Formats: sequence, structure tokens, C-alpha cells
Amino acid sequence: LVGIIILAIGLKHTQFFETLSMLPIFLITLLLGQIVMYSITLAVKTVSFKSIEGWATNSIFWRFHELALYPTDIYSGIVKIIYTFILPLVFIATIPAKTLTGKFSLHMLAGAFVAAALSLFISRIIWKKALKTYSSASS
Repeated sequence: LVGIIILAIGLKHTQFFETLSMLPIFLITLLLGQIVMYSITLAVKTVSFKSIEGWATNSIFWRFHELALYPTDIYSGIVKIIYTFILPLVFIATIPAKTLTGKFSLHMLAGAFVAAALSLFISRIIWKKALKTYSSASS
């Protein structure tokens, strides 16, 4: 709720409220970004099934979360390629923000749908494979 209020106050002084037509696209890209973040989280947390110190996956997750907070436009070269195509962190915060700043294209929306679908698909494969080999800590 606080985040929505801060967002509304910040956007009050921009052209955003003049063109509310981007609001549905913003919400869609925000949801797709959350799907990507969920998928990365699920894949990283699944590693704890096999690791001796499963709590360490929290540290890995928070590093990904911190990377997703920054716009990927600040990166260049191989780092930008990794954050866009291998770990699609660009779709978590950057794409929704670009819808609000007017730097959005339909290619980005299509990429966000593909990234969300692929991330979810790959994380589900990792999850299902890990469940097949899972043995409880008490047995």
C-alpha cells in the first residue's frame, strides 16, 4: 500500500496521468516480472534440497533480488546479455518502469511474456526433478 502511494505521488508530476492507457500494460508487465522473480526464486530454493547448508540459498536469492532492483540499462556487454537472456532480471523492474517513462515497445511486451513463460517452465522442470530425488532430513 505504501509503495502504491509513493508511486502515485511520484507519477502525479509526470505525463503518466495524462495517458492512463499505459496502466494496464504496466500492470501486465509488473505481473510478468513477478512471475520471473518467482521462477528464479523457486529454482534457487530448489537447490537447497541437495545442498548441505540449505539456508545459504537465501543469500543467493537476495543477490538476485538486489540485481533486479537496478535498471539493466546501467550494465553493458556480457553482463547485460546475462541479465537479459540467461537470468531475465531485466523483466522484473526495468520493463515495467519503461512503460511508465514512455520508452516501451511491443517487442518488450512480447519479450516479457516469453521470459515469464520460459522462466516458469524451466523452474517447474527443476522443481519436479528435485522432488523425484528428495529425501527428507529425518530419514
